Amino acid sequence: MTSLPGGREKMIEEVLNVNIWAGLSVNFIVVEWRILRKNESRKVSGTM
Repeated sequence: MTSLPGGREKMIEEVLNVNIWAGLSVNFIVVEWRILRKNESRKVSGTM
C-alpha cells in the first residue's frame, strides 16, 4: 500500500474544498438562470 504525500486528512480536505467550489458554482449558475428567466417572462408579458 502506498502512502499519500499529505496523508488521508489532506486528501479529504482537498476533495471537500473542490466540492464546496463546485457546489457554489452550480448554485450561482442556477440562481442567475432563474433570475434571467424571470426577467425575460416579465418583458414578454409586459409588451403584449
